[in-house]
Amino acid sequence: MKPEIINIQITTVAFSLFFLLLSWVEVKRLKSVITPFVVAAIPFIIILLLVNFVLIDFQFPPVTMRSQLFIASCLFLVWLSGFVVSGLFKNISPSINKIFFKFAEEFNRFDMVLIIIAWIIAFIILHKAIVLFKQHGGFAYFGNQEYENEMIVGVVAHLVQLGKVVFIFLIFIFNKSKHKFLMFVTLFLLGIAIASIQVKYHIMFVIFIAFLFYNIGKPVKNQIKILAISALALFLIMNIFWFTLTIAWGTFGFSKAGVWEFFFKQTLNYFVTGPMVLDTWLSHPAIKPDWTLLVVVLNFYYFITGSLVRISAVPLVNMYFQQTAPGLYSNVGTAYGVYYLIGGLPLTFAMVIMVSILSYVFYFKSIRSYSPYLIFLNLLFLTMGVLSFFVQYFTLLSTYEAIVLFFALVIFFRLIIYLNDLIKKTKSELRLE
Repeated sequence: MKPEIINIQITTVAFSLFFLLLSWVEVKRLKSVITPFVVAAIPFIIILLLVNFVLIDFQFPPVTMRSQLFIASCLFLVWLSGFVVSGLFKNISPSINKIFFKFAEEFNRFDMVLIIIAWIIAFIILHKAIVLFKQHGGFAYFGNQEYENEMIVGVVAHLVQLGKVVFIFLIFIFNKSKHKFLMFVTLFLLGIAIASIQVKYHIMFVIFIAFLFYNIGKPVKNQIKILAISALALFLIMNIFWFTLTIAWGTFGFSKAGVWEFFFKQTLNYFVTGPMVLDTWLSHPAIKPDWTLLVVVLNFYYFITGSLVRISAVPLVNMYFQQTAPGLYSNVGTAYGVYYLIGGLPLTFAMVIMVSILSYVFYFKSIRSYSPYLIFLNLLFLTMGVLSFFVQYFTLLSTYEAIVLFFALVIFFRLIIYLNDLIKKTKSELRLE
């Protein structure tokens, strides 16, 4: 084995032990595995060990020492931010589940309303998919890039965001609903509709938020088991995507070794290539416009002013497709890598600290007192932390749209509850008179 690979592996073990030590300290302090640092660090640990001890034997490039040091610096800032912020919050409530499940107690009366909305959304999304199939020669069009391009624009694109929020609402109130079977069928149908647009992170988000919601207050041992199950579920869902694509292409066959190799490589390519590609990105600091992280704000400004200008964030948050293995290419370089392309180390460290502080503030506030807004923001930032090994999500309109739609539904339902209580109170007072 080459000396440089041995050095990389030694560094990998050192950094992994360092991350595990920091994770152990945080778990001991906060009595939970589900914290902003731990959920961000564990995927990196798994990826570093998998790539540098296993995948390098399958012609994947290693995660270099430079990339490891960069990742370690960012993760240490996440941990340090949490350590500082935790000093501001004392006597954290141990009954996190009770606080979170107050959401179900407040909003479960709207389960049928949400179910009806979910079916309408699913019907419209799936109807568009079927129309596209008919126009372009059948289900084989599902494997065409143009299919995704047509599904992520227009009314359907916004309905997907509403569908994600409705899906999350249904998950949150599931235990208190009297219509669990109907809700289960609805969640399955809505999940298929969301996944059908071919953009994978949409369904990934709702799955992670669901797992986190139901397990954030459980004992540490249970949390570890559940997180392992959620990782397996995500792995299976990704392979369902690849399976569906091979069906659409007409290349699937249980006996075809090439198909199983395709599943294996595509899954690994999706989950582990960010840290691999990162080394190339680290040679190009501050090459993207300094306003890149504000692209959503700029597009909103253009929209309200009537301008037809729209800025695509895609070319601004990556460099180019880089080969990661024979026949496989990736253009993602972790969330931290995106910050580095925009503003070098200063912006990277500033963004990591700012996002970490927000994550911990939402985390502590949401488990300390009931607030549907803080619960959602906490789970959203935790999910973005889990996926920081892949990309960042602040340049996506969908991130902000989901927040606005979730808050709007909460406000709307609370207004109905308030008006209903006001009417009851008025009727009661009239009877007394």
